[in-house]
Amino acid sequence: MHKIQSFCFALTFLLVSCGVAAAAENIRPSAVFGTLEEAEKYVGLHPRFAKAFAFLRGDLGKLKAGEKYEIDGTNCWAFVQESNLKPVADLNTYEAHGAFIDIQVPISGSETYGTMKTPADARARFDTAKDIVLFKAKGEIRTLQPGEFAIFFPPDGAHAPGLSETGPRRIRKIVIKVRD
Repeated sequence: MHKIQSFCFALTFLLVSCGVAAAAENIRPSAVFGTLEEAEKYVGLHPRFAKAFAFLRGDLGKLKAGEKYEIDGTNCWAFVQESNLKPVADLNTYEAHGAFIDIQVPISGSETYGTMKTPADARARFDTAKDIVLFKAKGEIRTLQPGEFAIFFPPDGAHAPGLSETGPRRIRKIVIKVRD
């Protein structure tokens, strides 16, 4: 399965790099990881990504925790979170969304994520009113540094944010919600 996901990502990256965004949307991966420096490579994956990444090029240090920042009305907005990270050993719950793509960017320190493709049985329990399904599973671990981002695409981009490989600590991060 991992080889198929890697192939889909490589093909998506190639299509986006060549400007074939419409075709790339139909075969997009469940998650993409990159750096803000190279974010322009990914704007073709969704029509609202150009605005989302333009927002991320702003002065992120001035954004207030708990505030919602409108980017494109109800179709795209950001909020700043300050949260306590849990040890990776405490990873037990994943989340996935159906209507919104998550772009997550740590600002003040590294953040570790559990990542995996959403299982079919979890999709069957999806709460459309809250745009979320929570489930327990084992996936892969990925750590992001400030200046890096993760994009989790619905419905397959399951993620378990808020983890640390170095023990509990507090970080600041931005989450952008993009209507799919």
